[in-house]
Amino acid sequence: MVVTFYDLKSQVPDGIECVEDNKLFFVQHTIAVLDQDVDKLLPHVDNCKYLDNDRFKDSRGVDLYWEDLSIGGMTILNAYYYPGIAFSCIECGLNAIRDLTLLPHGIIYEAAPWPSKGDKFTAMYRGKVYTDYEEYMNDED
Repeated sequence: MVVTFYDLKSQVPDGIECVEDNKLFFVQHTIAVLDQDVDKLLPHVDNCKYLDNDRFKDSRGVDLYWEDLSIGGMTILNAYYYPGIAFSCIECGLNAIRDLTLLPHGIIYEAAPWPSKGDKFTAMYRGKVYTDYEEYMNDED
């Protein structure tokens, strides 16, 4: 499995749905399918814990509604639970891009992978698959 990154929306292959409004998609679709997988998907963004399909516990231990999750967190969960749809990262911070890079699958546009040294990842970018931080950071392409 691989998470695929595209620099531009126009590079996403025809036939793949592209989502620009991650919050709207999250509220309309993703909340209904959330499960315990959430607990391992957002280590650098919200670091939240799944409680149920209405609420999560934030990193300070406060119970919040899913609509209060950051846009970056919503984008990560959208990409994980809907791997055949491409999601815009225009509103995501670098911490969210890093967590997106660590996903097992997904399609992302308007971003490039952002791993840190020691991260285990498999990301496709500009047609090449990367699994090694040094290789990715030193690639001349």
